[in-house]
Amino acid sequence: MSRAGSVKRLYRWVTRVSGRMLGAGGILAYHGIGRVRFAPGMHVQEEVFRQQIAELQRRFRFIALGDLVERMEGGESIDGYLALTFDDAYVGVLRYAAPFLVDRGIPATVFVTAEASESQAPFWWDSLELVREGGPAGSVARLAAELGVLALEEHPDLYHERLRRAVLERWAGQGERVVELLGSPPATRFGDDWRAAGPEELERLEALPGMQFAGHTLTHRSLAHLSAEEQEREIQEGQAWLERRFSKVVPWLGYPYGLYTEDTVRAAGVAGIRYSFAIEPYRPARPDLPAAVPRLCMTENTDSSAVEGRLSALHRIVKRRVRCP
Repeated sequence: MSRAGSVKRLYRWVTRVSGRMLGAGGILAYHGIGRVRFAPGMHVQEEVFRQQIAELQRRFRFIALGDLVERMEGGESIDGYLALTFDDAYVGVLRYAAPFLVDRGIPATVFVTAEASESQAPFWWDSLELVREGGPAGSVARLAAELGVLALEEHPDLYHERLRRAVLERWAGQGERVVELLGSPPATRFGDDWRAAGPEELERLEALPGMQFAGHTLTHRSLAHLSAEEQEREIQEGQAWLERRFSKVVPWLGYPYGLYTEDTVRAAGVAGIRYSFAIEPYRPARPDLPAAVPRLCMTENTDSSAVEGRLSALHRIVKRRVRCP
């Protein structure tokens, strides 16, 4: 094993042990939940999700997101507490996650993108994954050429990660252009769990105990790559759409892709947003920017001991002193 690999294993062991000795707590961020395994670096299969939550519930107390953030804001300890969130309001959250959570008395906050819910179409990053499974020949190559990304067919994971980054940096995550170049996603064994829930499905989700909604902008474009005016529109219109349609809506914002700038913070304030949330691996353009509560991204491969370690008090100290990628 390489020296870097040994150091990483040692760090994980130390943070895991510190989580049990010093305490750990925080916010978990899931995306899609589905019947079958799909894009495991982002989504989670239903069976794995149930296992993760059941294991974590043996060591943590799940509380409402607002209660946990208020504890953080008031300087109280969050050790032993977790809050649960879902980004993008995938229909699989209604089908598979919510019934399980209701049975276990676990509340959750779902961050909803307005236009995605209206269209009920797959998100562009999921379309890219679906095309990899058997889409139109040459469609990915067309997208790469349009973005100026060098083809790396011999390294497909690296190739597609570069495509995703280019979509963010050059098109601000504008999904319509991606879908136009890729064509319609093929019908696959993955079913239709990997799309946003429509308004009627969200009404059913809202009716369940412990479920509430928060804003995830109008179109899910990367706020960090937009003008100040465009950011204000994305935040305000996304929140307004939610508040017109649903009653269990809180004035919070999940930053798409976890990215934000100083203009984003101001735009959120203008929109009356009280709390904004990012994703732990991402960093803002300026590391000292305030107003983003970090969350830990949960994937198919995340185990409960890793959660305990990454949310441990020691990990929070290290994160403040070492600017990790």
